[in-house]
Amino acid sequence: MEKFDTSDEFFDWFLPTLEGYVPNYKELVINAPQAAMQGVDNHRVIASKLPTLTSDEVEYVFEKVREAIAIPNDVFLVYEKELHTYASGYNARKKRLEIYLPTYVFYHLRYDPIIRAAIQHEMGHILNRDYKVITEKGHSGCANRCMDIRINHHIDRDELRDLFNAVYYFKVESFTMLVPEEVLPSYGIPLRKHGTYSYQVIHKYYHLNDKDKVEPKPKPPKPPKVFNLPKVGDIVKINKTSDYGRVIDVKDAKAVVEKMTVEEVSEHFKEIEDTGSYSSI
Repeated sequence: MEKFDTSDEFFDWFLPTLEGYVPNYKELVINAPQAAMQGVDNHRVIASKLPTLTSDEVEYVFEKVREAIAIPNDVFLVYEKELHTYASGYNARKKRLEIYLPTYVFYHLRYDPIIRAAIQHEMGHILNRDYKVITEKGHSGCANRCMDIRINHHIDRDELRDLFNAVYYFKVESFTMLVPEEVLPSYGIPLRKHGTYSYQVIHKYYHLNDKDKVEPKPKPPKPPKVFNLPKVGDIVKINKTSDYGRVIDVKDAKAVVEKMTVEEVSEHFKEIEDTGSYSSI
C-alpha cells in the first residue's frame, strides 16, 4: 500500500479516488445542512457509495491501525460498513470496549496522521468513560459535541483538521473545528491557560443562549364560567341535593326556589321526557 508523507499528497490522491465512487460528493457536502433538515444524512450517503471491505482487507486494516498508534489490547477494533465516521462504545453483549472503523479507514491508512487523530479521539471517549454517560432525552447530539470539544483540546490541530476533511468536508468548504479556541468563545466561555473544561460545563454554556430554543407557548386563559340566572317558573335541581324546585322569585341575582313534591317532579319529567333538559343552581 502506498504511503504519503504530507497532507497535500494524501488529498491529491484521496479526493479523486473518492470522486470515482461518488461523482457528486461536493454537492452532497454543500447541501448536507439542508438535507439534514429533511432527515437525510448526506455524509452517510457518501460513505455508503464506497465498496465494502473484504475480510482480508479488514484484517489488514486492524493490523495497520495498531501499527500506526498504540491501542490497549482490551480495546477491540470493529469494522462497521454503515458508519461514515469513527466511533467507540461499550458492547454490553460481549462485555468489551470497541472502536468502530468506517470504510474510510482503508483509504486513510495511506496517511497515518489521520489514523492517529481518529484513534486518539475515540480513546479520549473511552478513557473519559463517555460511554457510561446517560444524557438527558434529546441531548445526545449536543452532549457528544461538547465531549468532542473537551477531547480535541489534546489533539494536534493539523492532524485534526485533516481528519475532519477526510470524513466530513473533503476540502469542499471551510469549517469550524470542535476545539476550545474555535468554539468556546461563541458559547461565552473564556479559554483556560491550561487544559479545558468538563463536557458538562461546556454543555451548560452551549444551551445558555440557544437561539433556536423554542419557549413554550403560554396556555390561553380559561374562559370565565357564565352563569345563566333562571327565570320565574323554571324547574331547577337544588345544588348538593337530589331535590327539584320551581323558581318563584328572583331577588338580588338569587333565585328563590320552592321545593317540589315527588309527584310534581314525576309529572314534570313526563312532560319533558323527549327533551331531557334542565337547569341547575
